[in-house]
Amino acid sequence: FSPHKKVSALLQLQADRYEHNLTTYFNNTAAQGINFSRQLSAEIEKTLSSKKATFADVSDSQELITALEENTYSLLYNTLQIADCSGAFIILDATVNTKLSGARNSRAGTYLKFANVNTTRPTSGIILWARGVHDIGHANNLVFHNKWQLEFDVSRIPFYDFVLKNASKELVECYYYSPAFPFHGTWEEIMILCVPIVGKQGQVYGICGIEINSIYFKLLHAAAGADFDRVVGLVAQKKGDAILLDTGLEFGTKDGYFAGLAKGSLNRSPMQGLWHYHVASSSGGSPKEFVGLDKTLSLSPLSNKEVGSSWVAVCMIPKEDYD
Repeated sequence: FSPHKKVSALLQLQADRYEHNLTTYFNNTAAQGINFSRQLSAEIEKTLSSKKATFADVSDSQELITALEENTYSLLYNTLQIADCSGAFIILDATVNTKLSGARNSRAGTYLKFANVNTTRPTSGIILWARGVHDIGHANNLVFHNKWQLEFDVSRIPFYDFVLKNASKELVECYYYSPAFPFHGTWEEIMILCVPIVGKQGQVYGICGIEINSIYFKLLHAAAGADFDRVVGLVAQKKGDAILLDTGLEFGTKDGYFAGLAKGSLNRSPMQGLWHYHVASSSGGSPKEFVGLDKTLSLSPLSNKEVGSSWVAVCMIPKEDYD
């Protein structure tokens, strides 16, 4: 009659569920992103051919940029509707004016986001136009995001050059899941799937992808019928024995429990076949203690190339509940 063995078995079962569900979700999302990229590549080449232009002509051409954004809009919109996500985007490796200051980091493209995510399947949700040519947003009756910009500032996307550098026609080998980071100027924490857009001849046109914000992730993966009243799920990067909370997204239960781990690291030590976790918060305060398990996830080929880090799925309960 060992309470520890019983709790260990239940935690193992819940951790297995998390690992399976998260692996399935990230794999399905990657498949949708790869399909999106292939469709975009075909549409970009079709548009350029109709204009008797090459991709080298796109920078400094408002006409070509507008045509490319208009002709790929339906693909962007369909991806937003089909994928389990909070947003979708296209970034073309071109800019409308190479002579402007900051042009080196400015890239044309389009970005759609759901506003006020409060369900995983919005039937009449407001769609925001966050990036792209102004007239296209108006023509499609979109609400403009309060941080709308004509182009992307890729200096705020530290992995942009990394994805382009590793691009190839074999998209299953070069897609990338980013660590979580703030959507500039807002409260949102987002994680994004990035897939390079590669032409028939191997030319790289840019990247496209799918956004998963922290609220959407919390709603999508909240555990139902869990064996514990308070259980925490987390996907994040791990370095050494520290799990980096800043890099990941958290979820709780459908009954409303959510730990709110915020920033800092989750440090761990062995505990009779389980792990004892404590939160070392960057903002100070008393560490929060948990007991649970973590399992390694293989999110994407390029994510696996990042030296010294790996992705994990964590399942844990507050230590006071374990006690």
